[in-house]
Amino acid sequence: MFTAGGIAPVRAGPEKLAAMRARMRAVSLGEEADVAVTAAVGWRRRPCRST
Repeated sequence: MFTAGGIAPVRAGPEKLAAMRARMRAVSLGEEADVAVTAAVGWRRRPCRST
């Protein structure tokens, strides 16, 4: 990643990927996604369509 010396974008990338993985795992198992995980990376809870 090219971040011009900034470490925050480098750390944010894997954290967001882990949050998305946790959310999609919960959806695929038919469970309610943990809002605290997605909120920790700055995502708001919005209605979204799951398939």
